[in-house]
Amino acid sequence: MQRISNILKKIGKFIYTYKFSFVLLIYLSSITIIPNNYLSKPSIINAASFFLFINIISKTRYPFIFSLILGIFLSFDAYFAFYYHIRASIGIIASIFETNYAEAVSMAKDLWCMALLIFAITTILIFMAQKEWKEVKFSKKLSFLALLFYWIIFIPATLYWKGIRIPEKDEESSTPFTYIVFGNLSEHFPLIYGDISALFTYKSELAKLKEYQHTMRVIRKDIILTDTINTPEKIFLVIGESSMREHYSLYGYALKTTPFLDSLSAEDNSPLRHYEGLAAAPITRDALRLMLTFATVDNFEPFYKEKNIIDLANQNGYETIWISNHDLVGLYDSYIGFISSNAQRFFYEKTVERKDMNLIPALEKFYVKGKKQFFVIHLIGSHMQYRDHYDNIDKLAIPDNNTNTLDYDRSIHHTDRTLKEITNIAFRDSSSIVYYISDHGEIINTGHGYVSQGVKQFHIPLITINNSHVPIDSIVNKYIDPSNKLIGETSTVYILSEILGYSIPQKDVEEVVKSGRYVFHADEKVYLYEDLKMRNP
Repeated sequence: MQRISNILKKIGKFIYTYKFSFVLLIYLSSITIIPNNYLSKPSIINAASFFLFINIISKTRYPFIFSLILGIFLSFDAYFAFYYHIRASIGIIASIFETNYAEAVSMAKDLWCMALLIFAITTILIFMAQKEWKEVKFSKKLSFLALLFYWIIFIPATLYWKGIRIPEKDEESSTPFTYIVFGNLSEHFPLIYGDISALFTYKSELAKLKEYQHTMRVIRKDIILTDTINTPEKIFLVIGESSMREHYSLYGYALKTTPFLDSLSAEDNSPLRHYEGLAAAPITRDALRLMLTFATVDNFEPFYKEKNIIDLANQNGYETIWISNHDLVGLYDSYIGFISSNAQRFFYEKTVERKDMNLIPALEKFYVKGKKQFFVIHLIGSHMQYRDHYDNIDKLAIPDNNTNTLDYDRSIHHTDRTLKEITNIAFRDSSSIVYYISDHGEIINTGHGYVSQGVKQFHIPLITINNSHVPIDSIVNKYIDPSNKLIGETSTVYILSEILGYSIPQKDVEEVVKSGRYVFHADEKVYLYEDLKMRNP
């Protein structure tokens, strides 16, 4: 008993001596557990490996400065793990680089307190731990050699053991190799190493975008432009933002958030039809890539190699105009920039506080009566923070009702007003179509892009307002999934192609309906929507 007592005392003394290091290890391990809901052995070693950094830091002349730097990097992962319960994916990394200034300012208003708190806790723990390690007789040189072994031997061996492999030269793979590497790294080595991998993968995407900048994209062989199909003179593709259909009174919401759409729907021989849409991805950059090109959730190559919807409109003689309430982050530095760069004319809002009604003057400027025109109007919609995207008219229309969805509902009302103005312009022509769809839905007051937060971030409105002889009802109905009555977002490019005068083979219709049952989630994985619905309604 005395021997056991002495051992316990030594253990207790050891833990007390290195108490901050133990707390930091638990803290770092928690960052890896929360997004995965489990702790793998490589993740434990990933967390422990940072004590090699801490040992090196403790034996430098400026330990506080280096603790601060390490704290910044680890706080990045801690923030997403503790606040959002997710890992920093490629989509998140890309969104940070591609988010417009106005959105960044809006988002930061309510999040900076949590970010600063996490940074303070992380940095203090690192600083206190390095003070404990300062007395440890383990040299900087040995720590650096151990890190080299960890990077060069242990991580590659683990990835190989977990099944990562390089595709054969002539092997067709719908998943890029960089995504395969990132997926394994982010799962088993999420702290910093996963972030570096995500950044590298994102930069590889940009390189591929620039590589294809001057590549001649081709039209799909089975999609044929025909003169026998009646086409409208004007097409207005309106893309919403973070708009969940359950909060539209048009879809049965109790609060009158869409009075214009409601009134139009109630008319005799109403030109309006609405459908239950299913977003292909919960992040804008991925959703628009899947909406406006022939890419699918498990095959990105058509995005680069085949003509997108702007190309098809150009080919059929439409003047293409891109009007956006989002910043342009380089014509070839983002998926959205790549697609929009094919338009003939552009307008990007430059103010910080953005209201979608402010886009109407730009639309008026570009509109030419009697001319074939294809407009893409990309709204700021209901992006967080919601209160930044409505005005006093929306406040008066939806008075304070002591609900936590008030700001969101007012932003939906602002979208309804914007659609009214767009429709009024569209109806000046004798032949026009307004096609409205949101990029993705929203977990209200939380956001979107969360793997464990439910399926409402995929529930989107799809609304058509037809002022032409184009049989748009029969076109859209072909793409409704008979199994769940939903219409996948990936159908958009096919529906618009038919409106533009292209014929789509029945086999392609059936394929896109089937693929529309799957979604590309924020963790870069493909899920069957019904499975997600059962897991997180």
